[in-house]
Formats: sequence, C-alpha cells, structure tokens
Amino acid sequence: MGHCTAGPDGPDRCADPDLPGTGRHGGALYDLTAAPAPLEGAEVLDVGCGRGGGTARLARTRRPHSTTGLDASPRNVALCRRDHASPGLDFRHGEADRLPFPDASFDAVVSVESVHCFPDAGRFLAEAARVLRPGGHLLIADEWPAADAHGPARAAAAAGLRVEAVEDLTAGVLRSLDRLPAEAARLLPAVDGEHRAAYARFFADRVGRDSAGLYRSGRCVYLRLHARRED
Repeated sequence: MGHCTAGPDGPDRCADPDLPGTGRHGGALYDLTAAPAPLEGAEVLDVGCGRGGGTARLARTRRPHSTTGLDASPRNVALCRRDHASPGLDFRHGEADRLPFPDASFDAVVSVESVHCFPDAGRFLAEAARVLRPGGHLLIADEWPAADAHGPARAAAAAGLRVEAVEDLTAGVLRSLDRLPAEAARLLPAVDGEHRAAYARFFADRVGRDSAGLYRSGRCVYLRLHARRED
C-alpha cells in the first residue's frame, strides 16, 4: 500500500523518485507513519520489515543512530542484508510476538502494514511496550476492520502504552491505489525476471483489487497509530 496527498487529477506531491523507499507512495506512507517521533540519533526497530526498502528509507532520511529491521522470513532477511547494507542499518530474523531484544532497547518501534499479519497483535503490542525505553514511541500504520476502528487504540492501551493519536489514512491510501497501475509499471522493470510476473499479479489482484475493494466498500479502514511508553 502507499499514501498520496493529491487528488486523482492533481499533482502527485509524493512522486519523488530520488527519495529511497519501496516506491513513491509506499515511501510516503513510511514518512507519514514515522513523522510524529523525533528519530534523529534514536535507536529504531521496524517490525515486519519485508524486503527492507521502508526500513532503509527511515535510516537514510530520518538519521537515527541505528535502525534494525525484523522479519519472520529468513529469506526476506537475507534479501535485506544483500540489498540494503549500510552502516547503522541491520536486519534480524525473529517473531513479532517474541521480539529477540532485551527490555528498553529502542527509542521507537515502527510497523507499517504488518500488524494484520501477526499471529497475535496484542502480544506484539505488549512486546513493543517491553522493548521501548521510557518515553519511547510506537508508530503503526495498517488496515483494520471498520467495525473495530477503536481496536488499535484499545490494544495499545491494554499493553500499557499512552495513545497520542489515531488518524484515518484511508482516503490517502485510496488515492495511491488509483495511481497503482502507473506506479507498478515504473517499478516492475527493476524486479528480477523470475519474480516479475508474481509481483505484477500481486499489484493487480491482492492490492489493486482485493485491498482496494475492502477500503472502498467501507469494510476496512487504514489507520495510523502513535502511542508512547510512559516515562
């Protein structure tokens, strides 16, 4: 998914190909998710980092002291280490509900479009609270059933976090989906030949049809959550 601030016929203010990230609008979604927290000089954990483009973007644009991407797929971790090697940027294999880090290890925990895939979202939030330092930030963007739109805030509070803000990003996500065919055409030539067809199907079916249908029907909303661990 991604986020776009322009209307369907207006200029695309997210379309900056020189910024690092997983596509223009995907990168913009990472920017928006991380915006509430001062990350310069911080130690940051990105849970569910996938192929690592968004994690690398955070490391390059927000200038944290260190950035760690965590993913449950060993293959993803290997790809991240191959494609995004950089000082201060590391990738680890691990599960979201059993974060392999000591208590109070990070100033910020980020998760973009991954929580809905975790086996136990509540357990992840409890783990995020555990590894955050006092005053640390939890920054999440993800889809959620519209009937339970208060669920993320309720779960964060249950994990002992103070909810600072919840914002509905659905309109901006839908704007990015309106531009998905053009964005996919720009991105796909850079994908390895053996994986290009699979990615084309993913963009067209899973994202452009299934996810867009959930948002347009009103069954799901796309929310940004900012919470903090108490000092």
